[in-house]
Amino acid sequence: MALYHFHVGQIKRSAGRSAVEAATYRAREKLYSEYYGLVSDYTRKGGVMYTEILLPPHAPREYADRQTLWNAVEDAERNKNAQLAYSFDIALQNEFSLEENIELARKFLLDNFVSRGMIADFAVHQPDKGGGISEELSDSEIGEFVNSLHETVQSEGYAAAFERAEKKTHEYPSCEKLLLSSAYYLDGALYLYAVDEPSPFREKLDAWYDRLAESTDAEVRLSALVMVLNRCRANGELERAEALVQSLPRNVIDRTEQLALLYTAQGKMDEARRLWQSRALEGINEAVTAMGHLVSDAQKAGQSEAADDIAHRIEAVTAAAGLPEWMGLSALTDLAESAGDTEKYNELLARLKRSLETPWDPENDPVYGMLSAVGVNTITSRLKDMI
Repeated sequence: MALYHFHVGQIKRSAGRSAVEAATYRAREKLYSEYYGLVSDYTRKGGVMYTEILLPPHAPREYADRQTLWNAVEDAERNKNAQLAYSFDIALQNEFSLEENIELARKFLLDNFVSRGMIADFAVHQPDKGGGISEELSDSEIGEFVNSLHETVQSEGYAAAFERAEKKTHEYPSCEKLLLSSAYYLDGALYLYAVDEPSPFREKLDAWYDRLAESTDAEVRLSALVMVLNRCRANGELERAEALVQSLPRNVIDRTEQLALLYTAQGKMDEARRLWQSRALEGINEAVTAMGHLVSDAQKAGQSEAADDIAHRIEAVTAAAGLPEWMGLSALTDLAESAGDTEKYNELLARLKRSLETPWDPENDPVYGMLSAVGVNTITSRLKDMI
């Protein structure tokens, strides 16, 4: 049964990519890059069944030579942010013969690119056992490589480890998890080992994150976007950072925290304080709710002393946090009722009722002063009607 796979990427110099090296890898050849002064050799990797360069009528015939073609591209695009080429990874059909698949690929490229004046350099790779092109590393292989980077940093220095990572990621240009994992490690090591001249490495790492932030793999893209966000905030690119915060899913980042930090950096202190105060109230409520569940669990387990201890802690936490008294009395009241301690129950119930008579007013409170009391007081009013 045919498998569908169609992935489009860009070969960008800003992401540390070389058009010559990308072509070398695809065709499994040995080519020299005049722009970088480097030889790339993937002849031992193998796995290529067919290669061809398709030229439009106006293109110089010498561009049929792969090294000549891609060096001409590198020479024409001199900008450090140049977009050198588009890269397509397309799964061919298992039901077709090699000749039929080659003809299918050629027709697709001629109809959609060459006929519009573009040059297409394509290679048909031998499928792996899973039916696709083996250009990925497993998670365990990536982990082993990152561990080896750590060993290289310790034995040969940071620059040597970075060079190894670049070489490995060029060997597997489509393996984005390898690039991301390498970037994570090298990013941390850059500070941990106090590299003397960090700027060149920092620029390359940022380019890697920018490249990965455009990935079609959601997990990779979101991880990279978080790193781009941190960089924007550190560099004072606050408008872009805020846009990134708003665009990222809540399960990826703590949006409240990130926005509060950004507002502080922008001098929007009221907005930042409002978010932090909201976070404080939410956090205390979550803690009290969790402790309430612990009281119930202790009761069910017959651990009455533990339940009573936790209930008293709830009372202490809510009092210290400046919240309405009734919030800290509910667990103690329930315990007294369950234990059949009528006297204690009546005493606690009376205190609870009195506290419900007083609306919560956080206006002058240093922790909650910018928050509305409507939500808490609505609950207070409903409880009052119920009791």
